[in-house]
Amino acid sequence: MKKNMSRRNFVGVGAVAAASLMLPGCASDGGDTTEQAAEETATEATTEEAASEEPKPLTKIRMAYGGAGHITTEVAMDQGYLAEEGVEVEFVQFENNVDCFAGVFSDKVDVLASQGTNMPLQQIGSGNELVIFGRYMMQGCMPIVAKTGTKWNGPEDLLGKTLASSGNEYAVMGPLLDAGHDPLNEINLMVLNNHADRLEAVRAGEADYAIVGTSQNYNVSQMDDLEVMAYESDVTPNYSCCVADCSAEFLANNRDALKGLLRAWLRALSFYNRNKDYCIELNAKNVNSPKEYIEIFANNDHYKMMVDPGRSVVDRAWNWMGELGFLDEGWENINLDDHIDISLYEEALEEVTAAHGDEDPEFYEQCAKDFAELNA
Repeated sequence: MKKNMSRRNFVGVGAVAAASLMLPGCASDGGDTTEQAAEETATEATTEEAASEEPKPLTKIRMAYGGAGHITTEVAMDQGYLAEEGVEVEFVQFENNVDCFAGVFSDKVDVLASQGTNMPLQQIGSGNELVIFGRYMMQGCMPIVAKTGTKWNGPEDLLGKTLASSGNEYAVMGPLLDAGHDPLNEINLMVLNNHADRLEAVRAGEADYAIVGTSQNYNVSQMDDLEVMAYESDVTPNYSCCVADCSAEFLANNRDALKGLLRAWLRALSFYNRNKDYCIELNAKNVNSPKEYIEIFANNDHYKMMVDPGRSVVDRAWNWMGELGFLDEGWENINLDDHIDISLYEEALEEVTAAHGDEDPEFYEQCAKDFAELNA
């Protein structure tokens, strides 16, 4: 009998708070075995010990922890990159994303990095002084699901149908809007906050389609009566999944620490791409999850981690959200450039390339190309 794992089975808490954070990661053409990764880790550590200087004083950054993990931070901790960059990350647990944003403006947390793009943009649209300075994922692995045997021709298939979702999926509705449709009126939206409930709505015949989060991929694979039609990134490539953001005040007072965090994330992503099996096992252990649960999306080409803030894709999301009515009235009077700082990432990329580029030249060259394309 196939097992349907709940989110509760997936998320580990308590001891995990000291060592984890996760969700999605970018596809790679391969990767070293776990044993090879361990050897690489040991070699790097020996080299660093031999050439070690006085350790940098650590600046603490409090990062929101929602229970799903953050793989680049986990790897940066595991490999010692954060400490080398003079940064210590302390995870702060919140029950939901609303509390995360409240925490930013009440000095309970400093950085958010797993709360999507739509919620940060809604905060900016509401007049809050939030600044995007990096990201965690360019694409999640968010499936559009229907009953097995359903034929999928494209997002137009949603028109006239019932869609179980969060109700603000700009990555799907934006292209429909651009094609001349009125998606909010042409699609019967069934808004359900719980992703598992969305799947059950399709199974019960209450909805024709559902859009669910990355963490539901394993559950969908275990349901013979459901099938993945497409992914959000099929409809909108590089749709901007999870940005990294903080208050304008924190950024102004902690630019060096945040730049160190970005450098550590870049090094961690490079390590991840070269040692994917090792990193998946690390994450599975940290979030108390079966390895297969993570492998199913981490090895999917739609899953794409990136550290680059990607101003152009955030700008696209902003405009779609405004035109769809997902932002507060007056959103068009806000200059989004005042809420995206690409210079911090640009400096971090230049510095980490100069110091560590020879470890993975292809990776850092691609990061430079991506920056030029995504922030023009």
